[in-house]
Amino acid sequence: MTVPRPFYHRFAWAYDLLVNEPIDARVSAIVSILNAQGISRGEQILDAGCGTGRYASQLASRGFDVLGVDSSAQMVEVARKQPVAAGAALQFSVAELSSLKLSKRFGAILCRGVLNDLLIDDDRAKVACLFAELLAPSGLLLLDVRDWLRTVDRYRTQTKTIRSLDFPDRSRLTFQSDTMLEAPTRQMIITETFRLCASDSTMTEQYTTEFRMRCWSKTELHERFGSWFQDIGILPDYCAPPVWTDRLVLVARRKKAE
Repeated sequence: MTVPRPFYHRFAWAYDLLVNEPIDARVSAIVSILNAQGISRGEQILDAGCGTGRYASQLASRGFDVLGVDSSAQMVEVARKQPVAAGAALQFSVAELSSLKLSKRFGAILCRGVLNDLLIDDDRAKVACLFAELLAPSGLLLLDVRDWLRTVDRYRTQTKTIRSLDFPDRSRLTFQSDTMLEAPTRQMIITETFRLCASDSTMTEQYTTEFRMRCWSKTELHERFGSWFQDIGILPDYCAPPVWTDRLVLVARRKKAE
């Protein structure tokens, strides 16, 4: 049985405080990509693995009809509290991506940072088929994954991350992430520790979890998605110049049924 990752459950409320990179430029770039591909305001977009809903809420505020889906009820609870423009078309739902069943078809799908969690080849093949089924004919797919070669370069010197949050009641939450790389499987072995201390530094909660992510490559993206998608482009980021140092961004059109 897989142990739930505290970041997505117990500490979902702290996710945006600990992972607080600005996203305005990236959302603007995503909108530009959508517009350039004929996906305009009012189009239905699925945010698959929406997390805390930052991207979904901004896309809805910019005129798109957005459904955000995530497997974590706690993350979706945070997402529903995101600020959004008045009248924006935005909904959230709790569901597993692997078993997602929806009656509607979308003009575009955004899938950010989710597919690294798929460790098995069959699961990676199935998600490409699922996305094709959820898209309207010629619908657009945008997704990002961790690239193995760039990940190796990044973690030559950066294997540990430590961040702390101090609160008005003088309590403190400390987050530590340690990453090891397993070359034969191209997997990241990540250990995360959360420590919540009261104002007198007394430990009140501590959680340590180990989990794996499997990186991708340009070749695999073409192989997995080429059966269902065409006009595949692969970028280092949604925006230029790129901010990320370890990602691949796929932009592709669903093939029309023959």
